[in-house]
Amino acid sequence: MVAASPSSGLAITPQCAGHRYSCFAALPTTPDSDEEWPDVIISVTQLWPTLIICCEDPLGHVPPHSNVVRDHFAQVLSFPSATLFIRWLFMQDRGDILPRCVLLTGWRQARSCAAGIAAARGQPRQMRADDKRPALSEPLGDCAPGSTSIRAAVGYMLVRVSPGRQKQLSSRWASEGSVEGPEFYIASSDEEVAESLANLSRKMTLTVTRFRI
Repeated sequence: MVAASPSSGLAITPQCAGHRYSCFAALPTTPDSDEEWPDVIISVTQLWPTLIICCEDPLGHVPPHSNVVRDHFAQVLSFPSATLFIRWLFMQDRGDILPRCVLLTGWRQARSCAAGIAAARGQPRQMRADDKRPALSEPLGDCAPGSTSIRAAVGYMLVRVSPGRQKQLSSRWASEGSVEGPEFYIASSDEEVAESLANLSRKMTLTVTRFRI
């Protein structure tokens, strides 16, 4: 089943925990020598990140009458609870990878999601018991278990809060260093959500250039 927002053209695909998302292995950013650079460009492709929405009502977190999701993300995955999101996350590649996902969630799910992401990054956190949660995969690349350089599928986390008490609590939570894992952002209005999603997508969008050798 796919939920659609007529105002934004957004299609949200509910996901089960068994869905596996492929992260890109980390690639070197510069060649070893000048001879490795080809001189004729064939094509340039933008690889947009994936947006993950974790809440009971995913359309309620997406700014209405905004094309930010359609214009800045390759796909949208939806999980109705932090428990299902963490099950999915634990099945994804981690370690020496390029995170390709932005998580949009609410205050109610934020702390559980952050704990799951921290655990996937090799920073054990106390989480709710879940007999169906899979074991973490071994880190890829040169990241040893327990290493602080382990990366997870989610690179950024945006928490939608209501103005007032939720915003105060989330700001205090962030300022106290309680959030470990991805970079953490707070938005309390549709405008802030749209602006933050666009900025985070730009940070994660990869430009792939094909050259003629």
